Amino acid sequence: MDVNYINSFIMGTEEIFKQMAGNIKLTRQKPLMKDSQFTGESIVCIVGFNGEVEGQVVFSFTKDFALRLTSEMCGMEIADIDDLALSALGEISNMVSGNALIKLNELTAKKANITPPTILYGDGQMNVSVKSPIIAIPYNGEDSCAFEINFSLN
Repeated sequence: MDVNYINSFIMGTEEIFKQMAGNIKLTRQKPLMKDSQFTGESIVCIVGFNGEVEGQVVFSFTKDFALRLTSEMCGMEIADIDDLALSALGEISNMVSGNALIKLNELTAKKANITPPTILYGDGQMNVSVKSPIIAIPYNGEDSCAFEINFSLN
């Protein structure tokens, strides 16, 4: 896979997080390849891509990080994963995906569109089918894994 795909997601993510949640300190971990289906345990946002670049991206947020992120984005304490929190997570997933495609276009001249995010939240694990190979970019918060971006682009 072209390194520009990975770089576009890294640049797109970090730019949007700096704008929307600048007080949250994140540490990007080394990107890794996955061959199997993605399994999420908290809040999952799925965004599809179509055009010259096709595929999907799955954002997986831990519950604690999701509450912290949505509180920062909304400018008020969000204590529960409610409709407002889910909407904010869908919006940041949408913004990151759109920004990543802008960066990808700048790096490769390829154009694509995104689909509206699908948000899944439950108490148990969720299985989300993503075509292999999957690139995962994990980010840690101050003390543990905060969220992970998993994408598969054709």
